[in-house]
Amino acid sequence: MRFSSGCCQLSAAAIAVGMLISSVAIAQSSEGSIYGRGKPGDKITITSIENGATRQITVDANGTYTAAKLQPGSYRVEGGGITRDVNVAIGSGTAVDLGGDTVARVVVQGSHSLIDTSTAETSTVFTADQIAALPVARDINAIAILAPGVVRGDPDLGGGSLPSFAGASVAENGYYINGFDVTNIRNFLSYSNLPFEAIGAQQVKSGGYGAEYGRSLGGVISIVTKRGTNTWKGGASVYFSPESLQASGQNLLDLDPDNAKYKVFRKYNKQTDLNANVYAGGPIIKDKLFVFGVLEGRRDTTDTFLQNRSTETKSTQPNGMIKVDFTPNETHRLEFTGISNKSKTDYIDYVHAEGQEWASSHVGTPGTGTIESGGHTLIGKYTGYLTDNFTLSALVGAVDDKQPRTTGYRVAALDCPTVYDVDVNKLGCWNEPFLLSARDPNAPKFDEDKRRAFRIDADWTIGSHSLRGGVDSQKFTSRQAGDAFSGGIYWRYLRSTTGAINGVANAVAPGSLYVRGRTVTSTTGEFEV
Repeated sequence: MRFSSGCCQLSAAAIAVGMLISSVAIAQSSEGSIYGRGKPGDKITITSIENGATRQITVDANGTYTAAKLQPGSYRVEGGGITRDVNVAIGSGTAVDLGGDTVARVVVQGSHSLIDTSTAETSTVFTADQIAALPVARDINAIAILAPGVVRGDPDLGGGSLPSFAGASVAENGYYINGFDVTNIRNFLSYSNLPFEAIGAQQVKSGGYGAEYGRSLGGVISIVTKRGTNTWKGGASVYFSPESLQASGQNLLDLDPDNAKYKVFRKYNKQTDLNANVYAGGPIIKDKLFVFGVLEGRRDTTDTFLQNRSTETKSTQPNGMIKVDFTPNETHRLEFTGISNKSKTDYIDYVHAEGQEWASSHVGTPGTGTIESGGHTLIGKYTGYLTDNFTLSALVGAVDDKQPRTTGYRVAALDCPTVYDVDVNKLGCWNEPFLLSARDPNAPKFDEDKRRAFRIDADWTIGSHSLRGGVDSQKFTSRQAGDAFSGGIYWRYLRSTTGAINGVANAVAPGSLYVRGRTVTSTTGEFEV
């Protein structure tokens, strides 16, 4: 099964014509801009304090200037004998007035406003330093719900942690890393992630954003990664959440006196998380070539206890990110981002002996196996400052994301048919209650989602007006293996008190047992958009 459709569109709706110079800052994805006023004809020099990259533009006849598509960071702006040090935030414009008129002024000095008045977009930016200081979970969704109008969404969708923007569904959000859309459209409830220590800044767009984000109806979470500078820097961090410092869960009995079972059994559950990171970045060639890398290691363990079984898990899969920036001259910039976000969990299942229930420790014969998922993300980008007024960027990216695949004990007996007796007790060799479905033996090893995309964006400033346009193309392929009941069939023993079966009288003697079989099979398929 294969469906396909071309998805290359000229973003006519994305071409915005602004009547104000500030319009150039609208929704610039993973970058920002500097704009303002100066003396007509003056040369404005904009220098990155972090990596020495320099760009020079000329103030136009109207006394305005704009520098679009600047990487977030600290800049020094010089012109007309005036020097200003400013910060450029992701997706935002920074106004720098170098005095281009003779109007008398009264200057009031105070704190810098965090509101970007150059755009109608509603957004909130969190820098790496702010994120590190926030007393919330190390997760981009936990950061996002701190923005105005954003709340935690439906607890039954996406693991219950996804944000909802202004009441929209959690399945209507878009997720971006360095300007590349990493939203998984299999169900719109997941996305390609990255090591948390790699985040340089996070922007949360909750309304008014441009047509570039037309695949989103809710909100947008846009991440830029950290990158190398002209100074070698490195460090390490360790985050430890021991079970001994966490409150114990509760056990709650069913209030029905005829059902002396627990409705909730959590008292003996345990979870310990250990996360360690090593990171470093700096110049390979000063002012030209930079690298930044993060290696993340973890050791997360859980112990979970249920009525007639228990499970312990351990996850030790390392991940990482590398970011390379190359600026051969002030006109061109090249970037590469590589991210590994794999997951591998080792499990041990314990099934209690018959009659043994509600154990507080792992008892029974252990069965081992693994659950693997995840993949990698690759992003390449070119930015060209072709003239003072025209900027062109091109981005290409790929995401390979494998869906969870279980091996070992839980799937070892899938050749055995599913069988229950008249009292719904398991019969035979199949493994209840873990997996009831047998995977198509002819299907590929993993169910997998792949995204291949490119986009081109152009910014053209004409006097006090700005033209912005772009074209993008995305191909998303999702593959799913077919399945069936364990052993290919489901058997259930039943008792007929009257001897009738499926409306047929006297099919068996009254009070006799009979067996009913059921088959359900789905085919392996691939969907392409």
